[in-house]
Amino acid sequence: MKLVLSEGALAEVREAHDRYEREQEGLGARFEAELDEVLALAAIALAAGSPVGGMLRVLAVSHQKRRPRYWRSTTDPDAE
Repeated sequence: MKLVLSEGALAEVREAHDRYEREQEGLGARFEAELDEVLALAAIALAAGSPVGGMLRVLAVSHQKRRPRYWRSTTDPDAE
């Protein structure tokens, strides 16, 4: 299973990393380690149900206080 993060998702990861580092040194690295683990588990779960190799495309990495589905307007021309 191939894992691809969109440019927007990568920017959000960098922003989150920097924000967490400002809160506490090392917290940004812990955030990225947790994110890596979650993405690896998601890829394993998807691969387990797929008869052929595929790709997991991450469009956004968002904290829970963001407006729901905010990222659709940047990736889907038919979004609200």
